[in-house]
Amino acid sequence: MSSSSPEENKEVLPPAALAYKPPVYRASQNVPVSRSSRRLREISAAVVVVALAAGAVGLFNEWKSRQGDATTLRPLGEISASSEPAIAGANANATEPRFESATESDSATESDSESVTIAAPAASALAETAVASDTAEVSAKVIAPETVTEATELSGKAYAVLEKRCSQCHSVKMVAEGLNVLKHDTLINENAGYVIAHNVDDSILWKRIGVERDMPPEGAEAATAEEIATISRWIEEGAAPFPSEAARPFITDADVWKAVLADVLRLSQTDRPYVRYFSFTNLHNNSFAGRVGRNNTNYAEKNIRLARAAFSKLLNSLSWQPDIFVPTPIDSNQLILRIDLRKLGWGEPQVWQRIQTAYPYGLDLTVSSNEDLRHVAADVYGLVRSQLPIIRGDWFLDTMPRGELYYAILNLPQHVSELEKMLGVNTEHDFMENRLRRAGFSESGVSRSNRLVDRHAFGTDDYYWKSYDFGKSEDRGNLFKYPLGPRFVENQYHEYAFEADGGEMIFSLPNGLQAYFLATAAGQRISEGPVEVVRDNKETSGTPAVVNAISCMACHQHGMVRLKDTVRDSRAVPFGDVRLKVESLFPTVAEMDEIIDHDRSRYIAALDKACGIFLKVGEDADKTMLDFTEEPIGTSARYYQKDLEIEEVAVELGYENPSALAALIRSNSRLREIGLGPLSDGAAIKRSTWASTRESLFHSLAAELEIGIAFRTR
Repeated sequence: MSSSSPEENKEVLPPAALAYKPPVYRASQNVPVSRSSRRLREISAAVVVVALAAGAVGLFNEWKSRQGDATTLRPLGEISASSEPAIAGANANATEPRFESATESDSATESDSESVTIAAPAASALAETAVASDTAEVSAKVIAPETVTEATELSGKAYAVLEKRCSQCHSVKMVAEGLNVLKHDTLINENAGYVIAHNVDDSILWKRIGVERDMPPEGAEAATAEEIATISRWIEEGAAPFPSEAARPFITDADVWKAVLADVLRLSQTDRPYVRYFSFTNLHNNSFAGRVGRNNTNYAEKNIRLARAAFSKLLNSLSWQPDIFVPTPIDSNQLILRIDLRKLGWGEPQVWQRIQTAYPYGLDLTVSSNEDLRHVAADVYGLVRSQLPIIRGDWFLDTMPRGELYYAILNLPQHVSELEKMLGVNTEHDFMENRLRRAGFSESGVSRSNRLVDRHAFGTDDYYWKSYDFGKSEDRGNLFKYPLGPRFVENQYHEYAFEADGGEMIFSLPNGLQAYFLATAAGQRISEGPVEVVRDNKETSGTPAVVNAISCMACHQHGMVRLKDTVRDSRAVPFGDVRLKVESLFPTVAEMDEIIDHDRSRYIAALDKACGIFLKVGEDADKTMLDFTEEPIGTSARYYQKDLEIEEVAVELGYENPSALAALIRSNSRLREIGLGPLSDGAAIKRSTWASTRESLFHSLAAELEIGIAFRTR
């Protein structure tokens, strides 16, 4: 975002905005806290004392055992915070992408800057300074990196296979009660028998994935021979524990708001009302040396990187702008990303209004008992002129590509005919003039019945794909006998016209990415397809329903899916003009491959611009987009949909110590009354219960702990 000229800053602003100046303040030394917050702090302190005592005993015993040994144990007094880096940045690796700082890329003119003294860390301090939690004075435990051995390398490969092939049903969801394939101690539990070290034949995991091969289930991509061999070898060689990442330093809500304030102050007054921020710090904070919950695991660093890429992809998939816009990280951990509403074509107030109306985590922090947070939030509200300047990125990824909200942001019409008119596509004319290209097949990835797709060209180099889906393959659902539909007045081949039950439309956006549209047989827009016609085997939306557009995005990871027509060569229609018409519309396999390759190459080039900077880092720097096998939006959404255990609830509230929160719930009848009791016993609660746009546990608990009160717009 470029700086504004002095003339641009002479725009007429509301009197309140012209008069606004951020106050000079410093963090209060006596922050008032609620009774629940005070109780949580007391419990946290008790947990720390117990942990320190246990650690001291361990150190003393170790010191005694080493007396006389040549190795000298460092005296306890020499062990300090300076012995380890204060924060191990989430992206501290030198091979991570370097973004220009906000100061370098978005510097404002001198006339735009206010002279403000703020006792708050700069934006980069999220990765450079360890800041204690406001509510739980418990330092994150730093774990020494594991030594890479042949066994840990093998177990890492086994983990990757299980994550890719099994975790969707047995970690992200819990199809089998108590089975989380990513938790080593669950797999090797001798009472369960999933994995028996050194005994491949009797291990249930091997029987299902290597012998019966019914896992992954039908409809999901099968494990490769190499992946199956990896699981076999891992079990045979002792099923070594999976390698673990070090627990990441905790980032508080106040840290986030201070980083945003520092960034906003660098921008011009003209630009500030158009910037919004998306935070992934809750994913970063979901990292613990030991977990209280039963099933969930730490949120892996690679999945945070995937979430960044997903966010950039989704933003641009919701934009009619001609250029790809990459959000700007404002911290070196790349956990807070800034967008400019104008560059996405979202400058109209109603666009952001729709987003914030759906947001279930909005809090008014101006009443928070945390005085430091209260002041910083008020400053940001005033400068950005929004009471919702920061939104959670993981919520955005799961919610925005769904149904009416998706259609509203892209401003798509109610009917297919209106969509085609808007794009400049005339499907009937293309049929009559043999200008469309068509393929039909008896089974596809989303339908067990027949499916037919048409490809139309529009604009300079744009494409419009229209599918016809069927609930059955009999009568006029039989594409081999009736390949020349749909019926319309000028269709002289109506005797051979199919009758579809619905369809999916995919079309290129000006920036090269794709948009999606679902419709009934009559062409009316719908948010999800009926499962008897189409089905999402990946359950990207949380159900088997094909939900527009999240299910479509997950399926079309690299653009249009390759397909093979089986109608042209079936010769099921009579010889003569009918067969000639079929051959005119249904191209050869080679011609259709060329068309799909053209459309895919355009999409992948746009995807690379949007996601490459976030994905192509470290050992993945030289990969192409085709080398990334996980579709980022669908993968991130499935993680968001997981049931929440005490760790997830703690980090989503900004608390560092899940054990202390669990103890508080057990000791506070009010918290149990509002529905948090199961968490203290190691059970989980549903995401839909935790975050509802009406009454939610999140808002109830935030108010009880005096973090803030619910902020909603209607």
